[in-house]
Amino acid sequence: MNNKFIISKITCGFWFLFAAFNLIVRVLLLGQFANIVTVAFSLIVALIILACIKKQRRKPIVTMNCVGATVVFIAYFNFAGTAIFNSISLKAPFSTFCYSNDIKYIHSGKDTEFPDKLPADVSNCTIDFVPPVLQGSGFVEVTFNTSEKVCDEYITRYSEMAILPALTVAELNGQKESEILTNINDYVDTEDPITVSDLCIDIPHDVSQEYPDAEVYVVRSNFNWNHPHSFTFICDRESGFVMMRELG
Repeated sequence: MNNKFIISKITCGFWFLFAAFNLIVRVLLLGQFANIVTVAFSLIVALIILACIKKQRRKPIVTMNCVGATVVFIAYFNFAGTAIFNSISLKAPFSTFCYSNDIKYIHSGKDTEFPDKLPADVSNCTIDFVPPVLQGSGFVEVTFNTSEKVCDEYITRYSEMAILPALTVAELNGQKESEILTNINDYVDTEDPITVSDLCIDIPHDVSQEYPDAEVYVVRSNFNWNHPHSFTFICDRESGFVMMRELG
């Protein structure tokens, strides 16, 4: 190996590996399609360095610029670009294929209220993930349709985990009276009195409109509207619609 070009060769190899990692892991396995930009950028830089090496040109400014670009780009990728490059927005069939990988990635392999895998008869699955940036609250949302049998299995599971009795979407939106929400402090053991907004439940508008009678199970909440952390399970048994939503 010619020591004259060792830094350039190492830098070039890094960019090729970085491109391969993003293509295989982030794009194909996780479904983070915005990382196509990362792959293209990495390959362009790698090919420029490779061209300089093949032409036997010793240009320190080219090498140092590439090293500098590496540092700057990685810093951007892990901070300013977090929400863009780490976000996930998938529909079937990609969502079904990527689900298990996405859930493990989002929660760093730790235990979560999300199921490890989707039911065999799942359809119309969507996955949306926006990571939290600074003090902003990110969210994970999984929706799909399944059979009544699977709905019943999920209802049994999440009703046992829930911190409140089952509510309906209409009750949470104030379209129907709810004895539970009116007397919410009788059901939740907290030091300070809480209101409905403290539950940190955010149901998308289209779901509220289409499934007003869907059952809502509040599995977890820190009762802090300013820094919310919650997990909610929503199920409309009649249509087979299921939504699992984690906030914060």
